[in-house]
Amino acid sequence: MPRGGRPLGPVGNFPGPAGLRLAHSGHSPGLGDRRSPAGLRHRTAPRFAHLRHRLSPGFHSADSRRPRPAPSRFGWLGHAPAPRGQGSHPLDRTTGPARGNADRPRPSRRPIHMNPWAEGMAVFGFGACVGSFLNVCILRWPLGLSIIRPASRCPACGLKIPGPLNLPVVGYFFLRGRARCCGAHLDPRYPVTEGLTALLFTALWFLYPSQLFLVYAVLASGLIVASGIDFDHLVIPDGLTLGGVVAGISLSYLLPELQDRADPTDAMIRSALSAAIGGGILYGLAKTASWLLQKEAMGTGDAKLLAALGAFLGWNSLPWILALSSLLGTTVGVAMLFQRKQKLGVKIPYGPYLALAALLWLLGGKSLLSKYLFNNSPLAALGS
Repeated sequence: MPRGGRPLGPVGNFPGPAGLRLAHSGHSPGLGDRRSPAGLRHRTAPRFAHLRHRLSPGFHSADSRRPRPAPSRFGWLGHAPAPRGQGSHPLDRTTGPARGNADRPRPSRRPIHMNPWAEGMAVFGFGACVGSFLNVCILRWPLGLSIIRPASRCPACGLKIPGPLNLPVVGYFFLRGRARCCGAHLDPRYPVTEGLTALLFTALWFLYPSQLFLVYAVLASGLIVASGIDFDHLVIPDGLTLGGVVAGISLSYLLPELQDRADPTDAMIRSALSAAIGGGILYGLAKTASWLLQKEAMGTGDAKLLAALGAFLGWNSLPWILALSSLLGTTVGVAMLFQRKQKLGVKIPYGPYLALAALLWLLGGKSLLSKYLFNNSPLAALGS
């Protein structure tokens, strides 16, 4: 007996469709017969049988029958998409009932601005990593070795340097200038190259837009490698100089701002002419000096390097680079003679002074020259 003390009806003893079938047929076990006052014999229907009958899955009365929606392939949405041109989907946010306030203008997203100090630190770290790679290029390129493989090794014993000890700038000071594997002294030029590259990248990042920064960062990296190789071997590889000429002319076409032009073709022509002027001037000076001294005064690698600088920086940078590099080279050479660190007639590398003059042009010489020399002078027309 269930709760409440009320006995279940006959149909309640057979739940589900079986009980419903018994209720429809009028026969059920234990169903007693009752007589009406008129003496008519009838069977008593179970209590709430009509509710169970109406709630059955197969029941649809004539007054409550409704058309069923067409089956939809959109699952729980329960709506089939309307044919094109005959309405809209109920959940369409542009034309349907769910549009709401879609016509209201949306506020534009605020641009994400990074802290300048964080930007500078990120660029500094990136430049230090590039400087570590430039050290590998300076050491391996003249020897014809691969600059990719093998990994960095100790220059004294040849053992592989672990990654944590090969961090740019920091690793040298952590090891106190000595190799951990064999205790040999490490060249201080490694952290100097890494730190110089990092500082140059950071300065260029704050001085130029992002596209010009990438181009000038590549140029600065090439100048550092050319200076290191020229300082060690008194030679500059053609891959740096002639490759720099091709790269400068190509990038001037892709980025006319390098030559202060708007038309790509005009910028490319200007870059090619600047390369020819720079290389031709220094090549002519080298041949003239060699004829006067009756010996080789300057290699052709310096002329090719100046041609690459003209292709990147334009012809108006050539007077600055030639004058400043000659002044720097003469000053350093005379100082070394007085300190007896250099003998008269011994060759000195000229590539590092060309590179230094070009970097000073990028870091402020261009704006300085444009402000104080080109303005209000006949050179202003030529500079344009």
